[in-house]
Amino acid sequence: ARAIRSICIAGAGPVGLGAALAFARALPMARVTLIDCRADPAALADRLCATLPVSRAFHAAVGIGERDLIAAGAATPCLGTRFSGWSACGEDWTLSFGEHGLAASGVAFHHLWVRARQA
Repeated sequence: ARAIRSICIAGAGPVGLGAALAFARALPMARVTLIDCRADPAALADRLCATLPVSRAFHAAVGIGERDLIAAGAATPCLGTRFSGWSACGEDWTLSFGEHGLAASGVAFHHLWVRARQA
């Protein structure tokens, strides 16, 4: 009697679609309704057009193949995101995803890169 019978999700961008899919998988007896509405322009999540490494576990949980997303043109692999004009000093910076570069003498590449940048 207390089972969830229906779920309404506002927003049909990637976040809304992902939520709808997750609820549909988790609660197969519930009716999931997705309402398409304009995303907040300041919201970054619905504007990301890449398959980020952190998405891998979610995609696996809901049965989405990342290769299928890429083949369908719904996503692109992403090694990092470049931010321009976000810092107080005005310098551009890049947030990289995953492991890049080879370790040297047991020191991870990103530590070597930071040391070189500081020098």
